[in-house]
Amino acid sequence: MINPINNNNAFAVASPGAPKTDVKGKERAVPPPPMPPEIPPEQPPMPPEPDIKGECTQSYPLSVYDIKKYQEIVNKAEGGSITFLVENGGLYTSTAFRDKLSKIAELVSQLNAYVHDKPVLRIRIVDTLGHRGEFTPGGEGIVISSSVLNEEDCLYTIAHEMGHAIYCSMPKDKEFWQKIYLYSLGNRRYGLVTDSRFTLNSGYYGHPFRNPAELFASSFAAYVMRPNEMICTDDPGILNDSRLMGKILFCYIRDKVVEGKIFGAEDPFKSCDAEKLINSITEEDIYGSIQSALHDSTCDFRNTSVSEMAANELFSRARKNERYSKLLAASAFDKDPVMRRAVIVAICRSSLRDAKMDQILLSALHDSDPYIRALVEGELLKRKINFQKPAFQEF
Repeated sequence: MINPINNNNAFAVASPGAPKTDVKGKERAVPPPPMPPEIPPEQPPMPPEPDIKGECTQSYPLSVYDIKKYQEIVNKAEGGSITFLVENGGLYTSTAFRDKLSKIAELVSQLNAYVHDKPVLRIRIVDTLGHRGEFTPGGEGIVISSSVLNEEDCLYTIAHEMGHAIYCSMPKDKEFWQKIYLYSLGNRRYGLVTDSRFTLNSGYYGHPFRNPAELFASSFAAYVMRPNEMICTDDPGILNDSRLMGKILFCYIRDKVVEGKIFGAEDPFKSCDAEKLINSITEEDIYGSIQSALHDSTCDFRNTSVSEMAANELFSRARKNERYSKLLAASAFDKDPVMRRAVIVAICRSSLRDAKMDQILLSALHDSDPYIRALVEGELLKRKINFQKPAFQEF
C-alpha cells in the first residue's frame, strides 16, 4: 500500500479547469485531498524550578516599573522618612488613605531596626500587580498591590515583606533553616504560620511552604502582628508536632532576630531555646515529613506545589542515601498521581544521568496519566534513550 503522505502523485487533485469526465465520457471521481502530516503531540511545559534553598533572590521574573511615571508621597516617621511611590497621587489625598500610609511608615521604621543591611526607605504601590506584595533585595524596596491598602489587615502584608528584608540581611544558620523548613512541610505544619490564618481577609494566601525565606517571612509577620495566636497554647485543634514547630520559630525570632522583644501580652516560652528545640527533631521526623509532603497538592500563586518541593529535596537526598533512593522509586509509582507527577518532574528537571533514574523514566512510560507519559517521552528523547512508545487506548 502506498503511503499517501510520501507519494503525492497517488492522490493528485485535479485543477479547477480540468475536465470532469475521462476519455470514454464516463464521469471521473475526484480523489480526496492528501492527508495532512501527523503532528506530534505538544510536550507539556516544564514547571518552574522550585526555589527550595531560600536564598535572597527571586525565583520568578519581576515586573519592571518605570519610576518616572510615579508620584512621590514622603511620610516622616520616628525612624526616618519613608517614601511612597504611587501611580496616581490623586487616589491618596483622603484622610483615611493618608492615615493608612502613616501607619505603614511607622511599622516599616520600627522594623527597620532589625534589618542588618540597608533599611527599607521606599514602598512602591502598583495598581496592576498580580499578587499581594514582594521585596526586592536589589534596592527596589517593597512593592505592594494597591488593593492591599483597601484591606483592614494591610499592615500584615507589610510585616511579611519586612520579614524578607530582615531574612536577607541577617546572619543565619542555613542548616537550621533547612531542617525546620523540611519539618514544616510534613502534615501541613506550615499552615500554622500561613498568612491567611491570622488575617480578616477571605481566601487562602501566603506560601511558607515555598522555601525557608518564605517560612521565615510568614513566621515573622505572625510574631509581630499576631503573637498570641502564633503561640496557640490554648487551641486544641493544633497538633503537638505543629506546636513544636511554632515554639521553635517563636523562640528563634525572639532570641536571634528582635533581641528578646515580645510583641504580645506574654511569653510562654521564656525558658525555651530554639537551638535546643531543633535538636529534638530527628532524621526520622524529616523522612516522615518529606514522605507526607509528597501527597500535598497545595499550590502558591506561581502554581508551585508542596509536593514538588518535597520531591525536589527527595531527589537530592536519593543520590546520597539508599533509603531515600528507595522512597523515590516507590513514589514514582504510587497510586497518588500528585506524588507521581512531583517525583517525575524532579527527575526530569535534573540533568544527571543515572541508571536508576533512567529506569524509573522508562517504567513511567506506562503511567496512566497522559501528562506524565508526555513529560517522560520528551525527557527520554532529550537524553537520547531509545524506547518503544506503548499503545494506549483513548476513551
